[in-house]
Amino acid sequence: MVPIRLQIRNFLSYGEQPQEINLEGIPLVALVGPNGAGKSSLLDAITWALFGEARSRRNEQLIRKGASEMSVVFEFDVEGQKFRVQRKFSRKSNNHTANLEQFTGEKWRPVVAGGGVTTVNREIKRLLRMDYDTFVNTVFMPQGQSGKFMNLTPANRRDLLAKALGLEVYEKLAEKAREQVKVLAGQISESERRIHEIDSELKKRPQVQREFERKEKEREHAEEMLQRVEDEIAQVQQKRERLLEAKVRLEHLLNEQKATQQNIAETQKTFAEFQSQIVQWQEVIAKEAQITEAWKSFLQMQEFEAELNERASRLHELNEQRHQIDQAILKAKANLENELRAKEENKSAVNERINALQLLLSKRSEVEKGLAELLKLRSELTDWDERQKQWQSIQQKRSQLEQEIAAEKAKLEQKENELNRSLKQLATRIAQKPVIEEQLKRLEEAKSKLDEWRQRRESALNKREKVKSQIAMLEARQEQLQKVIAEVNEKLHLLEIHAGEPKCPLCETMLTPQKVAALKRKLAKEKEERETELEEVMEQKTNLQRNQEQLDAFIAQAERELQKLPEIDQRLGKVREQLAQIYEVEKEMEQLAKQIESLSQQRVEAERKWNLQLSEIEKQERSIGYDQSAHQQIRQKVEALIRFETEMEHIRKAEEELKSRNDQLQKLEAEINALMQKLSSGDFAHKERTQLEKLNEEIQNLGYDEKQHQKVRAWLQKNQHILQRWQQLQTAKEQIPKLQEWIESAKKRIAEEEKRLREIDAEVKELRERTSHLREVEERIRDLQGKRRARENELRQIKEEIGALRNMLENLSRLEQEKFQLEQRLEQFLGEKRDYELLAEAFGRNGIPKRILKNAVQWLEWEANQLLVRLTQGRMNLRFVLETPTQEGGQQETLAIIVADELGDRPYELYSGGEKFRVDIAVRIALARILAYRSGAPLRTLIIDEGFGSQDKEGLDAIAETIKSVAKEFSKVIVVTHLDEFRDYFPALIEVTKDRMGSRCRQIPENGNRT
Repeated sequence: MVPIRLQIRNFLSYGEQPQEINLEGIPLVALVGPNGAGKSSLLDAITWALFGEARSRRNEQLIRKGASEMSVVFEFDVEGQKFRVQRKFSRKSNNHTANLEQFTGEKWRPVVAGGGVTTVNREIKRLLRMDYDTFVNTVFMPQGQSGKFMNLTPANRRDLLAKALGLEVYEKLAEKAREQVKVLAGQISESERRIHEIDSELKKRPQVQREFERKEKEREHAEEMLQRVEDEIAQVQQKRERLLEAKVRLEHLLNEQKATQQNIAETQKTFAEFQSQIVQWQEVIAKEAQITEAWKSFLQMQEFEAELNERASRLHELNEQRHQIDQAILKAKANLENELRAKEENKSAVNERINALQLLLSKRSEVEKGLAELLKLRSELTDWDERQKQWQSIQQKRSQLEQEIAAEKAKLEQKENELNRSLKQLATRIAQKPVIEEQLKRLEEAKSKLDEWRQRRESALNKREKVKSQIAMLEARQEQLQKVIAEVNEKLHLLEIHAGEPKCPLCETMLTPQKVAALKRKLAKEKEERETELEEVMEQKTNLQRNQEQLDAFIAQAERELQKLPEIDQRLGKVREQLAQIYEVEKEMEQLAKQIESLSQQRVEAERKWNLQLSEIEKQERSIGYDQSAHQQIRQKVEALIRFETEMEHIRKAEEELKSRNDQLQKLEAEINALMQKLSSGDFAHKERTQLEKLNEEIQNLGYDEKQHQKVRAWLQKNQHILQRWQQLQTAKEQIPKLQEWIESAKKRIAEEEKRLREIDAEVKELRERTSHLREVEERIRDLQGKRRARENELRQIKEEIGALRNMLENLSRLEQEKFQLEQRLEQFLGEKRDYELLAEAFGRNGIPKRILKNAVQWLEWEANQLLVRLTQGRMNLRFVLETPTQEGGQQETLAIIVADELGDRPYELYSGGEKFRVDIAVRIALARILAYRSGAPLRTLIIDEGFGSQDKEGLDAIAETIKSVAKEFSKVIVVTHLDEFRDYFPALIEVTKDRMGSRCRQIPENGNRT
């Protein structure tokens, strides 16, 4: 981050009038002014703009007393991209707003659209790759803070450095590892307890298996009995379905019988109604002559009404046309009136323009006087323009020289930056040394574990071979026992078949009943013993097979683990190679440090030569006597008087326009008089007036009488019954033949339906006889269904018992699988517990953090000594001591500072004054470099707000030279001081003063007036 521009208003001691400082193109600048003027407030404004934080953490404490709102605008550069952050705070509404923008080359565009303060803060931290605390410990050296780190006790100083390096994260990791060890210990204990519980449950398997097989046989018998009942139910139900079909047929016939009877009754009723209607229609036909005569009169009156309707329609059309013509005449009159009004308005505008032109012509004498003054000043401006050309020529020489100087500086800076980058890269690689050593240790431990896996796999392979051999022996014994049991069963079967015979069916010897019974008992006992032995053999075989599966799973896992061995060997080789490279890098780092020191001397000589060349150009500038301010004043006066040339041109054009406007006014007056004459005499719309007279004549000739029309309509409405009687006559002639035809058809339908009723009665009688046995069949079905429910309940109970036994067997199988998984997890937990115990030790205080701290202290010591040598001309250097011996013979952790000078080595605490301050600032700048590097953010800006009052003239010279030397590594260095004698050390100053209106800033550029 490189500051470019800062604008503040109502912030701390700054008032309502915005104060702005522009740092663009100024690599080294000092903020100067008396104590309390507001120099440090500018730096607080930068941190508040970036992070919303300053030394005072509350916004209410930052706003100027009496002000309602404060604002800060800060422009800065990040890796070549220009950004602007605007931050405001209102005391009244307690509203804090922030806005971040990026310059695209043409305009500013929002980086965070619609985001609030939190979003802007997060985006700025992402851009800078640091937060407020990292910023003030790297970029920003606040007032009075350089000695904070140094004035601590050695033990506290070590703790503060560890915290600044972020080593507390390792303690958190160690604590997490120890917590994980406790969790794993609990999981191990729980796994062992669960394995013991499972072993107790698995002992019940043989008993459960025997009960399951017995219930299976009971289930088969129950299913057979249920099937017999189902078959009998099916036979009875077939008989019932046939009877139900007869019952449905009976109900259908009864419904048909009822419907037929209703149809006969309805047909007979309709028959009587139609005969009555024929008599009524015959009475209407008898009056046919009278109805026809009345109908003819009605038709004549309808025709007369149609003629009157046509005349009324024509009259309506003519009245519409007459209305349209009246409107056209009125429109023509309105057009003439509008034209007259427009002419009068135009006349008024012309009069106003004539008055304005006459006013402009009255200023002619004043304009002529201004033109004379303009000619005089233009002559003076020509002389100043000539001097400006000479001055610009010298400026071109200066610019060319400055470009050459900049190019040379860039080359030197590029070379120095390259060396510094190389140095930092080497330091980065060296900083990785503890991590690589830790990786090497972990890889060697991982390889050792894989060797253990190889030995355990070999042992498991041997065990598996022994188990396979035992399983084969048990299978042979199982086959032998099964044959013996089959032979015993055969003997018992023969004894049952030949029961009662005197000869033994086995050996054909004579047997008494007592001997047969003894023989059966002997065979039964032998069978029971063999079956018991067979069960034991099968159980042993099952256990061995389960053991074999576990061994196979373990061997597969071991082989998966051993697949990692080639990768571990490869990584071991790479890590050992990296460690060897780091040893070489440590040697290269010493050579680079020497090259950087030599390059610094070359730059000092070049800057001395460049200053002499710039002084010669300044002498030439003074000899020309060019005053840019006076030149600008003459130019401004000329620009102010140029308007008289334009005004004179306007006056000439106004004279010509005035003549034209007078002619236009006379023409408008004549046109207005002519329009007024037309309106008063009615001289318009002649065609429309002629059309109106013709329409009035046609209306008169039409002869339409509206009263006569109303009488005709009333007669037709009154005699509507004539139309109805005529329609009844036509209907009677049409309907009488149809009704007579329907009556004949109805007589035939009635005869057919009476025949169908007799057929239905015969079939109904037969079906009632057949369905009388349906109740007996349904009683038999209910009895059988009761038996079926009993059998189903018996079978369901047996199946439930079988399901419970099957669930027990499945649960035992799951427990076996769970036990196997638990044993694997137990082994995994034990391995993880060992790993986390190792991590807890590695992340502990004497592990990785101790190595990182040691490397950081070595780096800090090297950086600080580079600066301290410059500050003291090589008289002083320092070293850090991380451990000191105790009276008990042990080692105490510390961070003591030993400073060496011409008098010998002394602890830092014995120094004071200027010497102590130089050590403080050297360590502080070195610490800022290290912390910036570890944060991942390039340190391009350094801000030093420190008191230099403890330094004498020699000390100030050394500090100033050191700051200038250090400034080469930064794009921007800002130093805050109140010492007047320190001002001349800096090429550019920003002077801060304070009055009743608040603090003010004034930039004093390079080579500017500093009096």
